[in-house]
Amino acid sequence: MKNARRKREEKKVDKAKDITVENPEGVYVSDGDNLDRLSEVIINNKMVCVLGPSGVGKTRLVQQVCHSGKLELFKKKFEIDLEDVNPPDNEEGETVEDAFKSARNAFNRGINLEQNSDLEMIAMGISVPTLIFIDNYEQIVQNNKLDAKIRKELIDPFRKNEKVHIIITSRISIYRAKLFELKPLKNAISTEGLTIKELADRYSAIKLFFKIHNQLCFEEGRTRKKFNENDCQIIIELCNSVSSLPLGIRLLAVRSIDKELIDIKQELQDTLKQEIPIAFGDLSDRQRSLYNAFSWSFNLLKPEEKRFFAYLSFFKNGFFLKNLPIWPSHQNQGETKDTAIMLFKHSLLRYMEYPNCSEPKYEMYVFARQMLEITMDSQDISLQHEYLEAICHKYLDRIIEIERLIFGKTSQDLNYIEIVKEVRLDLENIENFIKWCTKHRKDLAVDLLVRIERVLNETGPYIILKELYDPLLQHFKDGVKRSRLLMSKARVVKSTNLRHESMDLIIEAINILEAEKSINSTLGECYRIGTYLSAELGKFELRESIIEKVLNFSKEQQNALGISNYAFIILEDAKRYEKRGELKLAKDNFQKAAGYLEGYNVQLGKVLNYAGIFSWRIGDAEMAETYFKRCIKNYQNLGEDRWILGFKTNLALLYADTGDLKRGKTEAEEAYNILKQEGPYGWFLINKQSNGRLLARMSKSNGRFKEAEEILLESYQELKEVKYHESMVLGSTELAELYYLYEKYDLALDMANRSVVDCETYGLAKTMRYFRALCLDGLTNYRIGNTEVASKRKIEAEQLLVSVRENNWLTYGICYSRWQELKKLTRAHEPQ
Repeated sequence: MKNARRKREEKKVDKAKDITVENPEGVYVSDGDNLDRLSEVIINNKMVCVLGPSGVGKTRLVQQVCHSGKLELFKKKFEIDLEDVNPPDNEEGETVEDAFKSARNAFNRGINLEQNSDLEMIAMGISVPTLIFIDNYEQIVQNNKLDAKIRKELIDPFRKNEKVHIIITSRISIYRAKLFELKPLKNAISTEGLTIKELADRYSAIKLFFKIHNQLCFEEGRTRKKFNENDCQIIIELCNSVSSLPLGIRLLAVRSIDKELIDIKQELQDTLKQEIPIAFGDLSDRQRSLYNAFSWSFNLLKPEEKRFFAYLSFFKNGFFLKNLPIWPSHQNQGETKDTAIMLFKHSLLRYMEYPNCSEPKYEMYVFARQMLEITMDSQDISLQHEYLEAICHKYLDRIIEIERLIFGKTSQDLNYIEIVKEVRLDLENIENFIKWCTKHRKDLAVDLLVRIERVLNETGPYIILKELYDPLLQHFKDGVKRSRLLMSKARVVKSTNLRHESMDLIIEAINILEAEKSINSTLGECYRIGTYLSAELGKFELRESIIEKVLNFSKEQQNALGISNYAFIILEDAKRYEKRGELKLAKDNFQKAAGYLEGYNVQLGKVLNYAGIFSWRIGDAEMAETYFKRCIKNYQNLGEDRWILGFKTNLALLYADTGDLKRGKTEAEEAYNILKQEGPYGWFLINKQSNGRLLARMSKSNGRFKEAEEILLESYQELKEVKYHESMVLGSTELAELYYLYEKYDLALDMANRSVVDCETYGLAKTMRYFRALCLDGLTNYRIGNTEVASKRKIEAEQLLVSVRENNWLTYGICYSRWQELKKLTRAHEPQ
């Protein structure tokens, strides 16, 4: 029965895209009218605030309406949880900017964005009806500066798009949002001589109590209690004591299978007499009643269970059962897991199901965690380091396992998407663990930080803050740990506006490791990152020196660097040969790199992709298509869609040159909208350029010219800004081609000149792009009467064609036709 129920819930998750399900098998929202009314309000209003006190079921109601099928017009749904975004604490030296960064990271996680994605552009680009659910906004509203900044920079870009509707849950009303107030359930004053069925039918609070009691009895294989009129009167009083809040009712009802109702009533009355810690401030009557219910339920735990529950507050974003270390007094992990499940059954924890994640996550309720932390502070109780350290080690073990799956030899049934989802769901925890370890176990902090960055660099999005590195770098002044931090930070910084700093970081890391006189996988990874970064940033000297060193190593030393690291260094060597115009050596090295990674399915796709790009650029269209399709098949087997979008974009680039415009358009458009909304940003820009190239190749018309020009100009400028030099040069060459085709020779000459200069500046003077740029520059000069320059460009193009042996550039119609045209036009002006 449980499996059948789980399958039903999984189907619901698929419908609601990225919306979670809280306690999916539990009873919470019993008023179906709320679902109908809320769905109507969401459909008819751009921004809705679901307003209500803690424990009234705001989050649960929104999740229910998203999974109910009543909002099917929204093709995409995203959930952003701001629970851990707190207003700045001046005593801790925090600022609005610190809190805003946390909020931005929450948006990145919820919408699957890279850290530096242009949020405004992504929001504007959403072209299908989309619902964005922002949970736990009340603490944001309490700080005017933080609220204004989050609204302006994170919410307003989406609000301005007519396709996007926003729903926010909060205990405080939200300005400019349509209010949907969720009130406590309806409760009776007395039994009024009604039967139990009549009470349940008329009063939703009583009905919920019965449902929870009956469900738990069924799950535990217990006999349901037969409540009488006196029992019902007590249930009415119990519901009143928790202000008829669903969560409060649940806390009481789950205990009713083990305790008599009269005992629950008496114990709760005793709890009401206890003072609430001053740190809680002024609580409303509803908040006070919820506090009392939590406090009463918590005090029913055994001392050891209370201690265990307290340590679960270390997980700021919940936990998977598999990541719990064995509790010191338990015999095995099974006993620890059972204790956590018991806490869930007593409603001290909630259970969350996530899309693309086979395991549920357990979380402490916000109010329960606040209660626990304030109580511990007031009694000067602190958590002992041993178990917290064990938690950090458990997470480190899991990250190492994920590294092995991603970077090692993997089977074809690897569920890559589930791994990515798990990593993203636990990022808040891992960041907090790194910060804790930075204070108490710095060596462990280094391991966690460097390894999670490595995984994120693979899976995206990059949301680890570079600030995490600085305290550790201040401590580790030399040695291997410093070098690992430096090479990891170099890669992070490369993705920010401080990318120029990454070279100094990686060079220092290499110098430290080489001074150790030990050749190992750490040095191999450092070399791998170094060759990649130096090529990306156009600082080729470092790449040259690393490759020369590695090629002079013995076979044993090369193996010591790590097979994967060595393969990617060979890959960079292949790129180096391509830029030199030594295509045979480049081709051999691409094949060699792919051979080393056979069986490393995730990593192999990257090498095959580069090999496909190389084959496309040298004119071997058939081989390029084979490589790209093999990449797609490889990643489909892994269940990873993100890279597939990149491969489809590359196929579209290829088809533009082979003249297969229909297939190219299909591949480009399939990836365009997803990349536009979810990134990576660089891939989106290349896809955008690809669409422009395809339009420019189609039959001439003024409308098509304007559309192609607009797309190509925008993508060219954007690629220039992010320093994607090779794609930038392709863009200027395509613009020169477009302007030449439409006889706009001044514009064509400007773009052709830019292409020629940029090719010579960025080491692309042995490429097909340079050849095309020379041809277009020559043709345009000829058309405006500069026949001498045209002849010069023809000679340069011919020399290039001959010097780059084994190229097949002229197999592409666009290259062949322009070359033939240039030769024909300049023939009359050649010296006799």
